This record gives sequence, structure tokens and C-alpha cells, in this order.
Amino acid sequence: MACELLAGNLTPREVMSSNAYSDALMSAGKETIAKYTAMSDAEKEALAEQGRARGGGGGRGGPARRCRPRSRRSVRDRRR
Repeated sequence: MACELLAGNLTPREVMSSNAYSDALMSAGKETIAKYTAMSDAEKEALAEQGRARGGGGGRGGPARRCRPRSRRSVRDRRR
């Protein structure tokens, strides 16, 4: 399902409404928010720098390159 989302075949709303991900995402999201809010500004900036150094952000790199849309039509076009 993650590959489908990254390829643009599913919307984030569709993923969140799926039972396959909802419980795991809610649990992980709550944990992540708690950890992030407990961090100092310096820790947050250091973590952001690590992400930038790894090429994170902007949807570049990682699994998104291996995922391909099923068709040329985007999710937005299919909903019209």
C-alpha cells in the first residue's frame, strides 16, 4: 500500500481510511509526536539536518523511485 501511495495510485485519505494502516499509523504517529515535542530546538534542528544530509524531503529518493503509477491519469483526474 505504501508503494501505491508513493506512486500516486492512492491518496493519503484512502490510506488512512484503510484498516490495514490506521491502527499502526495512529500508534506510531502518537509516539512520534510525543518524542518530537519533548526534543529541544537544537535536537530538532540536528534531526532535520540528518534528514537533509540523507536526501530527505520533497519526495525525492527512496522507494518513490521504484513505485510507478498504474496509469498516466493522476488520482485527482480519476475522481472527476
